[in-house]
Amino acid sequence: MFEVDAAAIERAAALEVTTLRALGVAEGDAVGWLALNQPRALALVRACECLGARYVPLNGRLAAPELAAIVRHAGLQQLLHDDAMASLARQVLALVAMPQPRAPGHVPGDLLLVYTSGTTGLARGAVHTAAAVQANTLAAIDAQALSVSTRTLAVLPLFHVGGLGIQVLPTLAAGGVVLLHRRFDAGAWLRDVASWRPTTSLLVPAAMSALIEHPAWPTTDLTSLAFINTGSSIVPRPLIDAFHAQKRSKGDAEIAELVCFQCSIINRASEGGNDDAQADVRGVVAKEGIELVGTLGFQPERFLLQVG
Repeated sequence: MFEVDAAAIERAAALEVTTLRALGVAEGDAVGWLALNQPRALALVRACECLGARYVPLNGRLAAPELAAIVRHAGLQQLLHDDAMASLARQVLALVAMPQPRAPGHVPGDLLLVYTSGTTGLARGAVHTAAAVQANTLAAIDAQALSVSTRTLAVLPLFHVGGLGIQVLPTLAAGGVVLLHRRFDAGAWLRDVASWRPTTSLLVPAAMSALIEHPAWPTTDLTSLAFINTGSSIVPRPLIDAFHAQKRSKGDAEIAELVCFQCSIINRASEGGNDDAQADVRGVVAKEGIELVGTLGFQPERFLLQVG
């Protein structure tokens, strides 16, 4: 695990800029990163922004042929990796030559090129500009009331935009501190909630289920948590109730706030390419009796979700 703040990431990013330049990375190039969670991922995002390059986080759960297809499609000039992914990286590089020809369509300001997991077909890449990342960061700070006192326990993979952009980048930008786990482990999460005392954490429903089923769950003190942020799919009400009940059991008079982003609402509102998708979102939310915290914004060409 790694405890990081914005100053540490800026220092690391300055070193990464030097490293990337030595590797020949220039404006418009694409840099792949295949690794478990670690601060270097955050430093590379910042370094790529400084160089005008695209940062392409790669999902280490994919097979080598799937990753090789992404390397070709993204037009990577460099594929960087950590020790844990060295074997997988070698398998990928045995299938695809480096550097690849630049992918078409890069425009100044592009920062992230993030791929889906390919569960419904070939993985698809989504471009996020530096301006969009900044807008999302500011909106997330506002929506979640993040500040210099925020302590975020981060366990979701940084190769997903959710793991990177919902809490980690916003917490750092707000002046808070992030405790970054290499991967989710229920026992480690419960241990660090009790010892490190985070004020928030981002979890998916499967992780919430694993926590509730862990033997240490009944005795873990959750009172440091101001709220849990969850989503990526419909969150079953029993999971929410379990977290509320566990916080109450420790004598806290206030119930933890749970912010749930319901993907089905977003999907239905954006069907058909309606230019007024934001109004549709609010309509669906009102119809289903769900309180909307913040604003959901859509751009016609490049999809962008902003909360705030």
